[in-house]
Amino acid sequence: MSKKTSNTTEQEKPKTKYDRKMEARRKEAARQKRESLIFRTVCTIFVVALLGTIGYFSVTKIMEIHTVTTEPYIQVGEHEITQLEYDYYFNSTVNNYINTYSYYLSYLGLDTSLPFDEQDYSEDMTWQEYFEQLALEQIQQEYVLLDDAKATGFSYDITEDYHTFIDTAKETARTNQVTMRAYYKSMFGDYATRFNVKPFMENSYTASAYHDQLIEDHTPDEAEATEYYESHKDDYDLLAYYSFTFHAEDYADSEQASDDSADDTSDDTDSTEEADNIDSTEEADNTDSTDETDNTEQDDSADDDDSTEPTIYRLANEMKERLENGEDFESLCLEYATEEAKANYEPEDSEYSLTENAAGSSVNEAYRMWLTDESRKEGDITLIRSADDDHCYVLKFVSRTYDETCLETIASTQASEAVAAYLEEVQGDQYEITDLKGEIDYLKEDAQEDTDTEESPDSESLLDTSIIE
Repeated sequence: MSKKTSNTTEQEKPKTKYDRKMEARRKEAARQKRESLIFRTVCTIFVVALLGTIGYFSVTKIMEIHTVTTEPYIQVGEHEITQLEYDYYFNSTVNNYINTYSYYLSYLGLDTSLPFDEQDYSEDMTWQEYFEQLALEQIQQEYVLLDDAKATGFSYDITEDYHTFIDTAKETARTNQVTMRAYYKSMFGDYATRFNVKPFMENSYTASAYHDQLIEDHTPDEAEATEYYESHKDDYDLLAYYSFTFHAEDYADSEQASDDSADDTSDDTDSTEEADNIDSTEEADNTDSTDETDNTEQDDSADDDDSTEPTIYRLANEMKERLENGEDFESLCLEYATEEAKANYEPEDSEYSLTENAAGSSVNEAYRMWLTDESRKEGDITLIRSADDDHCYVLKFVSRTYDETCLETIASTQASEAVAAYLEEVQGDQYEITDLKGEIDYLKEDAQEDTDTEESPDSESLLDTSIIE
């Protein structure tokens, strides 16, 4: 049986609609697979980069916190203070100051919405430097107290104080709708937490308690306070008196008007005086002794005449004489006051010129001696001139009374002074403050001043030739 061989070429079969549809699906699946691979790759790279960035900032933040909480920032004597602790004292100082003087901040020139280092506290100090100074002084004082407390065996349980603070802090945070974390940051600094500032609070409570103990130990008893009072009555007795002050600058116009009037009078009498001089020339040789006596009497008369005195003295003397004649002090104040000051004396239900319950130590030194004179009695009136004639004071004495609280005041004052002297002796020169990081503006100023002093030789050193060989 023979086989038949085909020499014809097999032709491709034509694609059906189904074949084309399946091929399109395979191409779309391949495209989606490629795009999915690309997307996964990009996402992977992004996630890795994001994790790397987060890791970098996390590590940086951790290192920053570690630096702030562990590395020495300043040194007080032998005590190394971290920035965390310094911030605790600085922010406490600022908050206490603002709370104490909240109603007067605008008058003091402090705007809490602006950086402290951009506002001047004084001619040579910013508010930042001022608060730094207060904070450093507080740190220094507390460590002096803590060291001395330890040396004397003093101990204090802060439990009650600390719990009271926590309760108050929670209530404040709740009222202001902030977290406790935010409250601690606002009170003690950006890195403060309830736990890491607790040791500093313990120190503050202990130092305060020890200071109270020192005050108690140095408080004099009643007998000692009474003895001191008897020697210093003028400082502690309470005075009541009326006063009115004539300021030369306030009456400058009156002074000028008076001078002009005097000049006019002088001009009118010049010709008369000249004629009298001519008429008396022929008799001059025979009347030398008589003239000498007359001149002496004339000088005495001039001393009694107050027409050459400053205007404020003449006005004050006039007011004094009217008071002695029985006129009302407050009414005369209204009459003699400048236009700007008259409003002070116009209300009928107040006596602006009356000072009451003024301790002798607080009274103007210019007339303190007169008021505290033991012979002074109610109704006494005087006029006192300042040494430079810039002021005249008219006074009317009312009363002098014993202050029943003065013994307590004396005891408190003497105790405070004694403790301050004691702590100053304990401190000595052992608690010098050193800026280890060079970031405290107040200490930078001091360092710069020291440098300028060292680099500015005095004239004697410039002229010293002993160093020339």
